[in-house]
Amino acid sequence: MADTIWRMPIVGVGSDGLAGLTSRERQALADADVIIGQTQVLGLLGPTSAQQLPLDSDLATAGRDIQSRINHQKLGFVVSGDPLFYGLAGWLFDTFGKDRFEVLPHVSSMQTAFARIKESWEDAYLSNLQSQPLPSVIERMRQARTVGLFTTPEVGPAAVARALLARGMTGYRAHVCENLGTPRERLTQGTLDEIASLDFDPLNILILCRLPGASENHSIHAQSALFGNPEGDYAVDAPGKALVTPGEIRSIALGMMRLQPGISVWDIGAGSGSVAIEAARLVRPGKVIAIEEDPGDFQKLVANLAHHAADTVVPVRGSAPAAFTGLAAPDAVFIGGVSHEVARLIEPVWNALRPGGTLVAHLGSIEAVAAAQSRLRSVSDNVDLVQIVLARGVDQLGITRLDPLTPSFILRATK
Repeated sequence: MADTIWRMPIVGVGSDGLAGLTSRERQALADADVIIGQTQVLGLLGPTSAQQLPLDSDLATAGRDIQSRINHQKLGFVVSGDPLFYGLAGWLFDTFGKDRFEVLPHVSSMQTAFARIKESWEDAYLSNLQSQPLPSVIERMRQARTVGLFTTPEVGPAAVARALLARGMTGYRAHVCENLGTPRERLTQGTLDEIASLDFDPLNILILCRLPGASENHSIHAQSALFGNPEGDYAVDAPGKALVTPGEIRSIALGMMRLQPGISVWDIGAGSGSVAIEAARLVRPGKVIAIEEDPGDFQKLVANLAHHAADTVVPVRGSAPAAFTGLAAPDAVFIGGVSHEVARLIEPVWNALRPGGTLVAHLGSIEAVAAAQSRLRSVSDNVDLVQIVLARGVDQLGITRLDPLTPSFILRATK
């Protein structure tokens, strides 16, 4: 090998293969001993003087193979389009260090797709369904007017269209761009209903453009706050209103739970699901388990989860603690519902809670507080108690009076 430092090139390749590369990019590949890339990208190059090595789909195996060659062979890498746009470069940088590489990008297939349909992608929300779960992508789409998605064979354009229709997000014009730059290139546009009924080649990009005046079709909850929303947002009918934790108390409780993205949460005595739904927004892509025993309340819970597109909340009908069987250990637990039941749940919840996890209980009487606090102090030296006394301003005959909420208490302990 030459004495100069070999910086491994990561070359973006278009559908025209070597013919579409600059002289510098062609020279970089000509100087390599081994060219590594996905089989379909290597196929675009045709015969080369360097050995061509298909990239193993198991990146752990691929990493070991690259590591075994990196010190005695000149390695080059080829990817489709821009290596830094949902490409291989990020993984290579994380695994081997940025300083060992040189990036030579090509036009991204996403950029090509937007050019084909003559739409700007300046403010578009872009994502890859291979690395992001569809529910998370849909949640982020709610505020976007233009969306570009790399789909997968398992979650293709039809599956995305059906998922959007199920959530009432109907106001899009869809464009499917298949096999861009090849003789089999095809562009299809239509409504979500039309796209949902069609089959597409696995190699495609889906672009969604919001129709003028369609914002009302994107759910009233697109404008909801992450937490602290009014009870009316969760009351599926008038009797259900009593099941909703007041927004102010819900906000305080969620803050005391020390929620972080990616963690697991249990909501015991979930009622309307208001705590579970807002906790899910705060811990996404983490999961929330909403446990409710009463059959009628459980139906309201399920209806609210569907109404709010709370895909990361799993409803569980059952009585605690029996309902805990088979559930993954939580990082945070909220106990609501009937206050006198809280004390008996302290020990089984504490045993299920992961080390470092937080237990928060909402209580409505000093007797319930005394019983639950005693149980908590028997398992933890770190117990906090907060009394909440709130009043809301109400206009009455031109003046404002204060309408008090029922005083309540929150207990918190960290394991």
